[in-house]
Amino acid sequence: YNAQTLDKSVRRTNVMYGADSPDVTNVIFTNGDVDPWHALGVLEDLSKKSPAILVK
Repeated sequence: YNAQTLDKSVRRTNVMYGADSPDVTNVIFTNGDVDPWHALGVLEDLSKKSPAILVK
């Protein structure tokens, strides 16, 4: 693998899954505030049918 292959794979994945704004409904995005990876999760509601919940 190299940087070019990695970049191409990331772009393909973002196209397939919608990057930071996936086009989904009826999905609840849950994150825990003690999880060190929560900053990379969906933290704001995408829509009324796709809320984001932060568990404290």
